[in-house]
Amino acid sequence: MKPVRSAAIYARISSDQTGQALGVQRQLEDCRKLAAERGWTVAEEYVDNYISAFKGKARPQYARMLADIDAGRRDAVLAYHQDRLTRRPIEWEQFVELCDRAGVEQLATVTSDINFGNDNGMLVARITAAVAANESARKSARIKRKIQQNVEQGKPNGGAQRPFGYERDKMTVREPEAAIIRILVDRFLAGE
Repeated sequence: MKPVRSAAIYARISSDQTGQALGVQRQLEDCRKLAAERGWTVAEEYVDNYISAFKGKARPQYARMLADIDAGRRDAVLAYHQDRLTRRPIEWEQFVELCDRAGVEQLATVTSDINFGNDNGMLVARITAAVAANESARKSARIKRKIQQNVEQGKPNGGAQRPFGYERDKMTVREPEAAIIRILVDRFLAGE
C-alpha cells in the first residue's frame, strides 16, 4: 500500500449531555495515537459533536470530510470505530464507493482495520454496519418506551438539563424561578 500523507480523522458522538465534548476528545486522542504508531500524517480532524448518525441527520463535518476525500485531499481515514462514521448501511456503501473512486484504500479504526480491497474485509464491514443500524434502532425503541412509561406514571421527561423553575428532580418547584415564570405568564396573558 502507498504511504499515507494526508489522513482524515473523524470523531462523532450522538449525545453530549455536559457540552464539554469529552467523548469526541477521547476519540481524537486515540486516533492521533494510532496515526502516530503507523507513521501517518493527519491533515485534518473532522468533529461532529452531539449529532446522531442513525436517522440521516446533517453532519456538517462528515460532509466536509467526504468532499475532501472526493477532491483527492485525503488518502486515508481514521475513526474510533466504524460506527462513528455511520450507522446506516446505505451510507456505509456510499462511503466505500466514494473512497474507491478517490483512491482511498485504508480505513483504520482503534478497534480494527478495514481493507477496502479485500472481499472478506468488506463482508465484515457490511455486517458491522448492519449491527450498528440495529443497535441504533433498539436504542431508539428503548428510549421511546422509557418516555411512554414516564408519561404513564406522571413523571417528567427530558435530558440532563434542569428545567427552569424546577429542582434537579424536575418535580419540585424552585420558587424564585417559578415567580419569574408566573410574572411572564401574567404579562403574556395581558397581551404583552
